[in-house]
Amino acid sequence: MISPCTPIEPSTEPYKKQDFRSNLRFDRSKVLGMVVEFLKLLSHLCYVRKDGSSEWEWDEELYARVKDLAHILSLQLSSWEERLSAANAELDKIRADRQQIENDMRDLTMKAPREFYEKALFELNARRRTVELERTDILDVLARVRNALREGARVKWPVGTPKKRQPPVLPQPETRPSCPSVQDGGSISSRSTKPLGSEIEGLLSQGKF
Repeated sequence: MISPCTPIEPSTEPYKKQDFRSNLRFDRSKVLGMVVEFLKLLSHLCYVRKDGSSEWEWDEELYARVKDLAHILSLQLSSWEERLSAANAELDKIRADRQQIENDMRDLTMKAPREFYEKALFELNARRRTVELERTDILDVLARVRNALREGARVKWPVGTPKKRQPPVLPQPETRPSCPSVQDGGSISSRSTKPLGSEIEGLLSQGKF
């Protein structure tokens, strides 16, 4: 049993050193910005011929950028999965500490020792609520990244790996001729005003990503 004369809170130091909490808010904002950028790129992708040719000279550049950003998001996915594991481990430790404190309290009858344990239990519960909120943020990031990568997996450059020419300024995709959607499976010769990812843009406008 923990001595009430020694003011030591259970496992305080490990919680302060958990890496998953480091820059959590900033990193979350950064990766969600990547998700939005990725989905917007997807919404501008057009169907191209099997030989990789199209009516807009920069289509291959867009496909290359989508591929690069998908790779970055995949790395982010692994990083945030590690954060989730760390958060889960911290919650497990908090639950174990809480159980230990509650078990020790059963043998206490004096007011001062009980107040000491009650304070430790109160602070432990507050820490648990904080970690649970942080875990919710992590789960939100994971869900958004996974959804974006699933959308990206639906499109593929038809000839090998798309090459990047890296122009100083990429012309705005809106200036290209209207093109058929990849998701519609249209041919490049059949004109269409529906861009790829129109449903993605709808989700973006509704704030679902």
